[in-house]
Amino acid sequence: MPTLPDNSKIALCLGYVTNSPRPDSLFKDLHALGHQVIPLHVLKNMDSGVLPDVIIWDLWETDQSPRELWEELEIPPQVSGVPILGVVPDTYLNLLADVEWGNLTSWLLRPVRLLQLQLMLRTLVRASQQPQIPTAHQHRLAPNAIFLKDGTRFQRLPLSEILYLEADRRYCKVVTRQKSHIHTLPLQSLLEQLPPQRFLRVHRSFAIQTHAVTALSAKSLYIENKAIPVGELYKEEVKNRFFQYMLKSG
Repeated sequence: MPTLPDNSKIALCLGYVTNSPRPDSLFKDLHALGHQVIPLHVLKNMDSGVLPDVIIWDLWETDQSPRELWEELEIPPQVSGVPILGVVPDTYLNLLADVEWGNLTSWLLRPVRLLQLQLMLRTLVRASQQPQIPTAHQHRLAPNAIFLKDGTRFQRLPLSEILYLEADRRYCKVVTRQKSHIHTLPLQSLLEQLPPQRFLRVHRSFAIQTHAVTALSAKSLYIENKAIPVGELYKEEVKNRFFQYMLKSG
């Protein structure tokens, strides 16, 4: 096996998630390279100050498509901005193109050479430390509005009119008091373009406009008469965001 260049031997903190039911050699290889590897289910319960440099999505072929597996993957809110490296079988290659993958930024095909893996990790870490250049999708967003396709036109929708966002397969439902719109970005990708102080992910399938919330309970947020479920992963973030407004009665 080729020798790793000295400047690529940098110990990283890596998140790790796989759909394989048994321990995989990639997890062991990452440890052998000197990296700290933390399974994703452990990251969910760690202090929000602990951030991995990269998350490894170790994907194995199943009856489900990569898109379906991605939609089922619950990334903890505290690491939602961390770059993700997907490691996949070459049979998935044709299924990866022309799909919005949020912060899943790079792919490696099996079999993976350790030198290739190490250099890709270093590249992702360097890229995440550089100033971000706006993407084509970001250029479509005005500071206080998004543009939604309406027939042959793109209609401007002020952010203040949005009540909540709901995942709708590969797209996202944008709900206002007047109607529901369909945005061509998936929920996570759209959410990454919106101001985080105004919009909060509260469930795998829902994000809310914080000032639109009219009531709260242990398991739900309410926007007018609509009950929005709060996922287990997001309860702490929801509590932190709304705690300042909660007062005990009696």
